[in-house]
Amino acid sequence: MNNTTFKTQENKKGNLQTQTEASRQPSQLIDNMNILLADLHLHYMTLRNFHWNVTGMSFFTLHEAFENQYDQTKSDIDDLAERIVQSCYRPVARYRDMLALSDLKEPDLPLEAREMVAYLVMNLRTIQDNFYDTIPLAGDSNEPVTEDLLIEIKSHL
Repeated sequence: MNNTTFKTQENKKGNLQTQTEASRQPSQLIDNMNILLADLHLHYMTLRNFHWNVTGMSFFTLHEAFENQYDQTKSDIDDLAERIVQSCYRPVARYRDMLALSDLKEPDLPLEAREMVAYLVMNLRTIQDNFYDTIPLAGDSNEPVTEDLLIEIKSHL
């Protein structure tokens, strides 16, 4: 980044965003990207939780599948956060903020393997809906790099 002066503003959900004067990134796009980031963090933690706690006849299959998914999600989280930083804003980073932004909730444990899969499907639908809301904002904002990144991350779900 250059020596451009940073301004801090508060968005509608009370989160602080840092923006350079030169940035033309619409705040709604950044707000949605932070919601996606929060969703992906909570999804990641749920996958880790299920990886550690899955039992039963599907243990080996699901244990490995959950690990593969959380590895990909971890990479996607990093890519999305870095894109927010490249846009001269701060990515959501505190757990309390993530919990406030995300529509995902922590699962009540214990869950059977089948319940874990159903829970993840429900979360993925919510996350995909948020991608469907955000991708057009990137396109409308003439942000092809952001749009491509969002499409790529969505394809991993």
